[in-house]
Amino acid sequence: MSAEEEAQQAFEEGSRLFDSGEYDAALLAFNRAIAFKPGWAEAWQHRAWAQGHLGGTKQALKSCEKALRLKHDYAAAWTFRGLVLEELGRYQEAVESYDHALKHKPDDDLALGNRIETLRTLEKWVRERLPPKPLVDAFEIVAFVEERLHIFIRQRLQQAFGKEETEWWTRGVPLTIRQKCAQRREEDPRREPPYNQTDLLDLKDIMDKNWQHFEADFQKVKGQFKSKKQFLGNLERLNEIRKTVMHPVRGNLTEADRAFADQMREVVKSVTPPG
Repeated sequence: MSAEEEAQQAFEEGSRLFDSGEYDAALLAFNRAIAFKPGWAEAWQHRAWAQGHLGGTKQALKSCEKALRLKHDYAAAWTFRGLVLEELGRYQEAVESYDHALKHKPDDDLALGNRIETLRTLEKWVRERLPPKPLVDAFEIVAFVEERLHIFIRQRLQQAFGKEETEWWTRGVPLTIRQKCAQRREEDPRREPPYNQTDLLDLKDIMDKNWQHFEADFQKVKGQFKSKKQFLGNLERLNEIRKTVMHPVRGNLTEADRAFADQMREVVKSVTPPG
């Protein structure tokens, strides 16, 4: 029997077991199907369904996203991904997943119904957790700083090492960050470029490694911080404010935090060119 036939047989067995509610045995069968045919999107998605029924929400999400990497227009997988993300409390991502499902299958009633319900849940979640305007203002400030630095740092690295990714990305970005971004990209169904996977602390570490290429820019605002160490430390504090904004139940945003974030925005605005 060929590997293709072995995979088909295991898949059919898993489907029968799944339909009869024997999810443990079904999962083992789908695993065998994938072993014989690793690039089979449907087998990965059926594996995700079995894992979901067994309570393995995060494992189910990973299997589902693997199926979507193999078959991007797999509407049922997008719908299931939305359900899993909703269960994990990631409501905005769930809505986006349902949007993908409806794009590929406009008559998907399950995706449409769940999208409506998730939007209601998201609205309630936002209303309960983000009512104070200072949190909204701080979010906008942190987003501005991160986006401006993201563009600015790439520009300076390209000027220093060359515009090709093999030049500025390889020579300017520490290996640990490149490896971390590669892993994040593997887990990202949208497959955004590696540099888009960096966060604020990654940007801080990239600047630390290449400070000689940024030092002249920061001479413009040297009166607002004493040293490179202080500026990079300020980015760490800004990241803590970002955590508070994104997870307000974990702590309160103080007036001092809000003023500090605003000061950092003005520093970054002065140093980095717009656009």
